[in-house]
Amino acid sequence: MECDDGIRNSLSESDMMHWCRKFHAAVCEKMLAPKPGAAIVLEKTPDNTMFGCEIAGLFPKSCFVSVIRDPRGVAASFLLASRQPWGTWAPATASAAARRWLRAIKTLPLLESAFGRRHIYIRYEDLLNPKKGARGRLIDFLASQFPEQAFQLSQFA
Repeated sequence: MECDDGIRNSLSESDMMHWCRKFHAAVCEKMLAPKPGAAIVLEKTPDNTMFGCEIAGLFPKSCFVSVIRDPRGVAASFLLASRQPWGTWAPATASAAARRWLRAIKTLPLLESAFGRRHIYIRYEDLLNPKKGARGRLIDFLASQFPEQAFQLSQFA
């Protein structure tokens, strides 16, 4: 059944994109205000993987870093978070955590397609081990995406 007075009929897709960008700009401005000299916002919500195509379309200069973590570590983090007052968003069982991890992993081909060369995979465990070179790969990737910025390894220690 079609609805003549719904939001779809009030806002075009370009209107919606315009307002999403305005909202994003306002949020970024607020986030950067207390950090003089900062020019890049890192948004690390794991569920962003579910909206990768929309993010790529809304923000064509953005890039996406997929940090792939061992599912056992993800489940442990979820279970710990679910026991915190602020952790209402986290799955409270190992099976629910595993399903959430698997759902996110399945989005990786879509992210790669949407972002192309603006997307990189990094294993979380490799970031923790300086001998793996993942930090250097990440810095090289960020430098290629944002050549006007100076990235140093010490920023990511």
